[in-house]
Amino acid sequence: MPRFFLAGRYPIALALTLALALPFIAHSIFKQFRERNLSNRHKVSLKIVGVLFILLSIDGLVSTGASKSYLKDAGQWIAASQTTQQSTLFTNNQSVSFYAGSQNGKRIREHNFNAILQKIKNNKS
Repeated sequence: MPRFFLAGRYPIALALTLALALPFIAHSIFKQFRERNLSNRHKVSLKIVGVLFILLSIDGLVSTGASKSYLKDAGQWIAASQTTQQSTLFTNNQSVSFYAGSQNGKRIREHNFNAILQKIKNNKS
């Protein structure tokens, strides 16, 4: 499955390229709408697209996913239970590091657990 991974920068470039046509399409639809040349099927399609556009706009403003308050709680717990300021925090999450108040936190970008342990051992020595 990992061989089918697509980096995030490629779909964004494609979407921006395809978005260049949107003003022309919108102008054409508006022109037909103003001249009342739309069929009933086009009117229904236009209403559905409008409602979807509004819903997606609202979804971008309001978080509908699972709460991530556990990351804040974990960071605050680490900050409260930290015994010395010289300790180093290893985490793979930026939110945990932020709420832990870790100025010297190190972000780990490894997917293999053994590689993570090896990095921690190398840093302590």
